[in-house]
Amino acid sequence: MIIRRKLLLLTRQTRPSISKGILKMSTEGKMKYPDGNYVFYKQRKGIQSKPGIIFCSGYESNLNGNKAQYLDNYCNERSLSYMRFDYFGHAYSSGKLVEATLSQWKQNFIDVLDKLTTGPQIVVGSSIGGWVSILGAIERPDRIHSLVSIANATDLMSHRYNDKLESIKQVGCYTDPRYGITIGYEFIIDTVKNTLLDSKNKIPIHCPVRLLHGMADDVVPYQNSLKIAEKVASDDVLVQLVKNGDHRMSTMENLTMLSRTLDDLL
Repeated sequence: MIIRRKLLLLTRQTRPSISKGILKMSTEGKMKYPDGNYVFYKQRKGIQSKPGIIFCSGYESNLNGNKAQYLDNYCNERSLSYMRFDYFGHAYSSGKLVEATLSQWKQNFIDVLDKLTTGPQIVVGSSIGGWVSILGAIERPDRIHSLVSIANATDLMSHRYNDKLESIKQVGCYTDPRYGITIGYEFIIDTVKNTLLDSKNKIPIHCPVRLLHGMADDVVPYQNSLKIAEKVASDDVLVQLVKNGDHRMSTMENLTMLSRTLDDLL
């Protein structure tokens, strides 16, 4: 597991982004850990009078995915600060995916929040990124303006592979034929430690929460978002269901809904 100590930030300026006549510079860099691992990120600076936006991507997704890019344009047009990053074992960050854990990704998010951003943040989490964002928000409540989740996958893997754990332990990982993803044994075990919905207690989230979910999602049932809505302590919770929406929720109609959700929070 990554230990939070002195982190070295290496940044460089990237090409300017032009959208609707607005010219804004963005930066990219590596947040380095003492053990040599690093998290790759892209950041856009914005006005300080409004919350920034942080994007937590899904499993095997990255900071150049459709939603990540869409949010970059959204923030650029509104002069908002924006941060996107790759978890350990993903894309441009160091490490192997089969060696990663959910706790490690939560810590990546917290380190990005602490070291690379200032002020209140709206955290947009997609799929397992929604789980990561809730776990991080529990530990940094004073930094979170609100949470927006797309197909939130909280607790998705906590019990899904119980009947295969012994064989997975022997091999070290498991490739799920239904979804085509490879999951490490340690990752599966770690998800159990981060289970939130089985507890009798409320999830200690008190900020505004917005949950967007497609009813045609064949990866994470939309009922998962309803459970989260009931479980969080906040009273400011809104669930929006899209009848024909799939797990990715990346059509222009879906992304426009995301924009409207963010506009309302801002």
